[in-house]
Amino acid sequence: MHSKNLTCLLLLTSVACSSSNDGTPSDSDAGSLADAGQLAQAPTYYQDVAPILQAKCVSCHSAGNIAPFSLEGPELAKTHARAIEEVVNAGIMPPWPPGPLSPTMLHARTLSAAQIATLTAWADARAPLGDPANPAAPGIADVVDIGIADLSFDIGVDYTADVNLTDDYRCFLVDTGVTESRVITGYRITPGNRKTVHHIITTLFAASDKAGLEAIDAATPGPGWTCFGGPVPSDSMLKPDGSLGAWVPGVSSVVLPAGTGGVIRAGDLAVVQVHYNVLADKGPDRTKLELKFAPKGAATGIQPLATVRLAKRDLFLPANQSNIVQEKTLTALEWMSGKFYPDARAQVVMVAGHMHTLGTHLTIERKNAQGTTVLLDIPAWDFHWQGSYLLAQPISIAATDTLTIRCTYENTLEQRQASHWTPTPIVDIQWGEGTHDEMCIGYVTVVNRPPVAN
Repeated sequence: MHSKNLTCLLLLTSVACSSSNDGTPSDSDAGSLADAGQLAQAPTYYQDVAPILQAKCVSCHSAGNIAPFSLEGPELAKTHARAIEEVVNAGIMPPWPPGPLSPTMLHARTLSAAQIATLTAWADARAPLGDPANPAAPGIADVVDIGIADLSFDIGVDYTADVNLTDDYRCFLVDTGVTESRVITGYRITPGNRKTVHHIITTLFAASDKAGLEAIDAATPGPGWTCFGGPVPSDSMLKPDGSLGAWVPGVSSVVLPAGTGGVIRAGDLAVVQVHYNVLADKGPDRTKLELKFAPKGAATGIQPLATVRLAKRDLFLPANQSNIVQEKTLTALEWMSGKFYPDARAQVVMVAGHMHTLGTHLTIERKNAQGTTVLLDIPAWDFHWQGSYLLAQPISIAATDTLTIRCTYENTLEQRQASHWTPTPIVDIQWGEGTHDEMCIGYVTVVNRPPVAN
């Protein structure tokens, strides 16, 4: 049940190592490499580069955060200039899994061609700092904030991850204390230790499931229980009552599309699944959750969100095969009938996908008589960078449309090595909860009518 894979932090660490071997010269050395005219035209840290780093990088690359070094100041940025050039041109950083076939998403961490060109030219000029007395205006990160929260709680314990593991997936049972049903319009999840917390997923269960959840907790020594792939064991028969969202590096608050919301019911319990990367840090964590509610009088006019789950459960990935494509298609009528869509039409506002470490490519599509529309395309799947993506414009789905999840895998030695598997025989792989099993899941979040404009 434990993941034995290294996280994206190793990728970031390798960047740091490669840049430490770069031998970046000082500003005075740059004169031997370019004439004065060329240097005068080169981008500088204070005038050109700092705003880009502030807007796109320092939400992770800052003191106490998940990245292994800070880019908040000039010296480390200069030290890593060549590595920055390499990873931004390769599309590795900033991490943003959706590819160009995906629809436009809100809050994308992508860099523009002009920003990439500036960082490249700066590194090529040996990273001149420029004039600190005349800096450009600070870059503004695309940060979403819920403001003052209406409900706050934490995991209830200072938890230190199991040092015998590379990755420790731990679930914590929390009584939210909610005494009446409320509509959630946004949330903020704050790791207590950003160096060790890799991602967080929260799930709601009804108060009637309390005894079953407590039994799962009691069966595992220490706080919480070991969990991978889901908040409760697949044989527990417990069914989620909803969700409080998720956190991944670079995320602060999440504000749901205007006019929409999730529901937390009276007595609901939260199971908070935290993925700890023990290689990154061994200090304790006390993750905190904060919720923003719609005003009670306005809640009746808010559309509830519903999520379509596309799962290809009968996976079969033959040993030593590449480009294994598995897909599942669902007619929209199958899930819209009997729900809250009286006109047999829904609006997609958010999408997500999930595979494990043998996955290489994931696509979710809508198809109808007019053709095929891509809802999400992740051309280079990375198990360690997963998230939900808000569409800039909703996409309509009718009852006669179909939704397809398509997952591609490499069940090869090369893929296992790239994913840092421990030595193991290469065998056929099927659906399962463990790291060395696989999954193929798409999540399509919808509302009945187009949400109001922000």
